[in-house]
Amino acid sequence: MKLLQIDSSARAGSVTRRLTAKFAGEWRTNHPTGDLIQRDLSTTPLPHITDDWNATHIDPSKLSPAQRSYLHIGRLD
Repeated sequence: MKLLQIDSSARAGSVTRRLTAKFAGEWRTNHPTGDLIQRDLSTTPLPHITDDWNATHIDPSKLSPAQRSYLHIGRLD
C-alpha cells in the first residue's frame, strides 16, 4: 500500500503541513510496511507541461533521454 503526501504551502509551519504530517504519521503507524511518498511542491519545482508529457503514453523502452529526464521528476516510486 502507498500513501502520497503532497505539501504545497510555502510556510513551513502551516496548518495544512501539520495536518498532512499528522495524517501521514498515523497512517505509518497503521501501515508499517506501506510506502510513504512525500512531495513538497514549494521546494521541488515541477517542469511546465511540454510535448515531452506525451511520453507518458509511450513504451518506456522507447523513451528518449530527454523524455526520461522529464518524466523522472514526477515519479512516485
